[in-house]
Order: sequence, then structure tokens, then C-alpha cells
Amino acid sequence: MTYLGKPVTSLDLVSDSDEKPTEMIAGSLHFMLIERAGHLGIRVRDSVSPNRLQFKGLKYFPVRADWHIQAHFEPYVPEHHIPIVNILGMTEDMTSPGAIVFERDGRTWRLDAILEAPGTRSCS
Repeated sequence: MTYLGKPVTSLDLVSDSDEKPTEMIAGSLHFMLIERAGHLGIRVRDSVSPNRLQFKGLKYFPVRADWHIQAHFEPYVPEHHIPIVNILGMTEDMTSPGAIVFERDGRTWRLDAILEAPGTRSCS
């Protein structure tokens, strides 16, 4: 196991909730401590996995011009806290600074915005 290219036998790990998480490498495997809703786990990625190397991208639905919608932002004062369930089924309170508001088919719709740190992946 290596960290920053040097062998390690013991190391204090920094999770991905920090700007610079610890990433350890063993051959083609990369290990990172992740934190989700106050729980810790280890994410393992294989840099030479056939699934990764043969990935051809995602297929999206075609863009529809009739869904080009004008919207505006309405801030919450004070900010709201919204319970969000992540992909692991854990609930975490997230901060919402306000809502994106728009009209569609004669109805008003509100989408609560969520604050995330820059560079944060939306997929947990």
C-alpha cells in the first residue's frame, strides 16, 4: 500500500469531506475514506477495471426546446434545512439557501436548491 508514492504501514486517514482526502494505492486499486451522513466507509476503485475502461458514456434523452424555461431564484431568510436521503439510504440535513421558481403548464413550480462544497460530486 502506498500514499503519495511511498509505502505505508500505518496512516491517519482524511475523509473526502476535506479538500484533500487521503488516497492510498495498492497496484491498480485506489482506496479513499468517505463520509456520508456522519458514517464512514472505504471507497475502492480499480483503475484497470474492464467496466471502467470499456465505459462508453451515458445515454441521455433528447433535448426538448419546449422545456427551455425561464426561472428565478427566491432566497430563504433564514436558510432552510432539508432532509435528503442519499444513495445508501442515509438521511442527511442539507442547507437550502432558496428555491428556483418557474411556471409550466399554468402551474408554479419550486425546486429547492442545495448548497454543496465546490467540486462535490452529487452522486454519493
